[in-house]
Amino acid sequence: MIKKKCKICGKEFEVLPYRKDTAKYCSFKCYWKSLKGKSVSPKTGFKKGQVGYWNGKKRPNMVGKKNGLWKGGPKKVHCRVCGKEVLRYPSELKNGRIIFCSCKCKAKYYLAGKKPWNYRGISSENERIRHGIEYNLWREAVFARDNYTCQKCDQSGGKLRAHHMFNFSTYLDLRFAIDNGITLCKKCHKEFHKIYGSRNNTKEQLIEFLCSKKVLEM
Repeated sequence: MIKKKCKICGKEFEVLPYRKDTAKYCSFKCYWKSLKGKSVSPKTGFKKGQVGYWNGKKRPNMVGKKNGLWKGGPKKVHCRVCGKEVLRYPSELKNGRIIFCSCKCKAKYYLAGKKPWNYRGISSENERIRHGIEYNLWREAVFARDNYTCQKCDQSGGKLRAHHMFNFSTYLDLRFAIDNGITLCKKCHKEFHKIYGSRNNTKEQLIEFLCSKKVLEM
């Protein structure tokens, strides 16, 4: 360690050898004292009290105010719940975004049954069924029957998928038939749909897919 003397308070302080030429002050307090009375900071180049200026010139993308607001600075808008006036930037007002003054007002708005600003509309029938209780019960029943094991690669546990032998969207009567389901791991399920597509799948395609494993093993 090398000992140096502070230029402001005269206190001795220790620095590492690589800082012997750059270290001038013992603390940040002394550093800020050294800037007192200077119009431009030697470190940042900002004029005192004016964030929007640099080296005495106005920044092209800033508004020359003390708070350094961006061009097209904040606008005064009202909270959707309590009507309180708040400041928001143009980027926050795009796409019909709903404005709130606090998380409390936001919670009140959505708990009242209102829809979010980015709500896309009613979900399709297939999506509602796939997230329903009946579908989840069918899925668990298929996994339990196959002992939570992939019927293609014999992987036990992990990320499993309940695959419909006959297509889900086409064969409406077989959607929740346990005999129409089979357990595949995530990788094998993805591989099946990569080969045969995701529409008009049949039991024959699945048998062909499962038999390819046995042929390779032989």
